[in-house]
Amino acid sequence: MNRFPLFSAGTPVDMGKGPVLKVLIGLGAPAMLSMFFQNLYALADTVFVSWLGTKELAALSLCIPVLYIGMAMAKGIAVGTTALMSNARGAGDKTMPLQVAGTLIPVLLLVMGPFCLLSLPSINRALFAGFGADAAVLAEVSKFMVWLGLTFPFMGFAMVCEGILLSYGNSKLPMKAMIAGNLLNLG
Repeated sequence: MNRFPLFSAGTPVDMGKGPVLKVLIGLGAPAMLSMFFQNLYALADTVFVSWLGTKELAALSLCIPVLYIGMAMAKGIAVGTTALMSNARGAGDKTMPLQVAGTLIPVLLLVMGPFCLLSLPSINRALFAGFGADAAVLAEVSKFMVWLGLTFPFMGFAMVCEGILLSYGNSKLPMKAMIAGNLLNLG
């Protein structure tokens, strides 16, 4: 018996069998819900930060595009992972998916690692001062970016794990994880 029913993997969608529309809905609907809940993080954060004041909201407004740039890069790696692993699995190659999975961590660190530098106040202040932020907003930006900058590799890892699960036809587990993360974020 599964002690954590929210995270049960369920039956993966067999991408090679059944009507195309059923396969698309079986994979696409949970993936779309997952993306919706992924964006809900920023919306929830914006609502809560708006209660703190205008400087804090301005700082968050500057940080969110950086977050989305990082998410786009991580999602690109995840989509590439899904495509490579799915193609290899479809061709019956059992070693290629393992090779792809084995190269992911170095690729993620190479791509997402530089975002960690944004957690350093001297770097994030220089970047956001270039966008015209005043000293009061820059102080708030540094508070956000210290934590946000350090989370980029973890965010990338989560997205790549989602890509691996999708390559095996499981789009429900990543969706459930995203919903659970949002519930924690709101709590």
